Amino acid sequence: MRKPSLDVFTEHYRLLDSRLTNPRYPNYAYRAPAPGTRREWEERKRLIRRRILVSAGLLPAPARTPLVARVFDRKVLDRYSVEKVSFESRPRFLVTGNLYRPLGVAGRRPAVLCPHGHWPNGRLEDSEDCSVVARCAGLARLGFVVFSYDMIGYNDSCQIRHRWDSTESLAAMLHGIGPFGLQLWNSIRALDFLETLEDVDPARIGCTGASGGATQTYYLAAVDERVRVVVPVCMASAHYQGGCLCEEPPLVHLGDVTTLDVVGSLAPRPVLLPSVTQDWTNQNPTYDVPALRRIWSLYGAADRLENVHFDAPHNYNRATREHVYAWFRRWLAGQASTGRRIREERVPLPAPADMRLFPSQRPPAGLPRGRALLEELMRQEDAAFSRPPASRAELHRLERTWGPIYAEVIDAAEPTEPVSLGPTREILRDAEMSISVRMLGRYGRGEQTPGLWIVPRGAGRKSPAALVLHGRGKQALFRGRRPGPLLEALLDAGVRVLAVDMLGKGETASLLECEPLERNDPIFYAFNRSLTAHRVQEALTSLAALRREEKARRPTIIGVGIGGVVALLARVAAGPLNATLVDLEGLAVEDDRFWLGEPFHPLVRKIGDLRGAIALGPASPLVLARATPGLRGWVRTIYHLRGCPSRLSVLRGALEGRDCARWTRAYPR
Repeated sequence: MRKPSLDVFTEHYRLLDSRLTNPRYPNYAYRAPAPGTRREWEERKRLIRRRILVSAGLLPAPARTPLVARVFDRKVLDRYSVEKVSFESRPRFLVTGNLYRPLGVAGRRPAVLCPHGHWPNGRLEDSEDCSVVARCAGLARLGFVVFSYDMIGYNDSCQIRHRWDSTESLAAMLHGIGPFGLQLWNSIRALDFLETLEDVDPARIGCTGASGGATQTYYLAAVDERVRVVVPVCMASAHYQGGCLCEEPPLVHLGDVTTLDVVGSLAPRPVLLPSVTQDWTNQNPTYDVPALRRIWSLYGAADRLENVHFDAPHNYNRATREHVYAWFRRWLAGQASTGRRIREERVPLPAPADMRLFPSQRPPAGLPRGRALLEELMRQEDAAFSRPPASRAELHRLERTWGPIYAEVIDAAEPTEPVSLGPTREILRDAEMSISVRMLGRYGRGEQTPGLWIVPRGAGRKSPAALVLHGRGKQALFRGRRPGPLLEALLDAGVRVLAVDMLGKGETASLLECEPLERNDPIFYAFNRSLTAHRVQEALTSLAALRREEKARRPTIIGVGIGGVVALLARVAAGPLNATLVDLEGLAVEDDRFWLGEPFHPLVRKIGDLRGAIALGPASPLVLARATPGLRGWVRTIYHLRGCPSRLSVLRGALEGRDCARWTRAYPR
């Protein structure tokens, strides 16, 4: 059957788009980083550190509230003691664990943090493959102060589960809350706790864990320089990045940031990488570590990165521990060892009952649990945009703090490379207008955004131009082959129009029906952009085409429905605009349920959703139609504080073609 004449794709065109056909996942085989100069790598390190903090929801950092620490129930064993510990990483959210101390040793001692990983018994694990208890006791007997603490949902950390279902995870992800960020902040506050202890030397703190504990180890060290010596066991790999939400926050691996980048960001600190033949670290000696050593060599510190490799299953067993003891003694305690390992003596270990804080597995009365805790945390994360700014100074603070974070979360920009794919092809010309098809996308990205370039009779290069993003696709601007009311009004006003189908709309709608993506899987967003992020980039790419190829220095952007949401999100990074005209069609943009649907994007509620886009966007003219009452009040406040209320029009009814025509022509281009 013959395709409609207004389609961009011909019947012989093979419609493929790498955004949908090349998703990435934790077990994708990534290339190891290829460092250039030391200066280049330092810049890469800063990017990695910031990416981790943004992904964790820790920028801006939560307030360092009082720890309210308790250290109690001391038990003395063979040359070391064990105590129970609790403190609040956030108000009313407990971190729980055990403090191991050497006996008969005076003065400030080096200290080691021990996150445990996904072993069945957490910090109480005492098996042949992994004994967290033996590790802590062994380090304490060697003179280290050791803090072993629970990952969320394990043992005494019983205010919230460790494994979250997809719906719960995605809802919390909107607000920048998830297991990864909660645990990373707990680890940062664990460093704060160690620094309060009179017998700890804050300049000599190390960290070690295996599996998920190793993930926590190198992510903590990447964002906090107080960790001076790092031993992640059986985790770092180019072909496996981790499979739990506590290891894979949203956005963290965009831009090909991998586990090896994170480990590489620790250079030139001393790092030992134990690995084995029977898990994903099997290639450490032959691929991962040699690649990483090139980074340490930039600092003249190749001897500070080492690997020990065993023919064994996934573990943190006795043989591994003995190498770790020697590494910490050498690099953290400053004591030369006679060999690469220190023999672990068999000594009495504390019983689980002597280490548990809450044997009933219930936290103290009055502390929030489960959904109540999540809601409390989400309210804290949303505080910056919970009300409009009260003054111009407060608005400026909001812009300075959140502008860079917004840019990283949305992760879209006007491209510098060419954006037109193939020639412009005219498909209609009559007495009123000409219509040509356009294919847009950034070179080397595999993007295919179909568009129609519609020029009214008599319009020239100096005529105003507008980009139209319609939630029902570009065909919604037509009645059959003739312009509908909105397009007709723009053409009558001499406005040149670029109408595009955003990804999953119009001609590309069928792509979403057979996409190999798993957009309901929270871990998907650690490696892949959201549909909304792709659409925002399409808007910026289309604006670049208007500026470069049609000489529209200050185009107008018009969005309807979901297209209006994209237009508002994009205008923050869109460069000079004549105006932004948006009809939200009554969409419930202040409700999580709206953002959990098609417009889903991680952290979008944390950065203020459309409120943030308006506050952080330009002061250029804005028409906002059929918005929620809260958003209407918000935008009026922002434009009042900017001293330009005349540039704002808030409509309760639909955006009419005549409104678009008037505002598009109202300001110089």
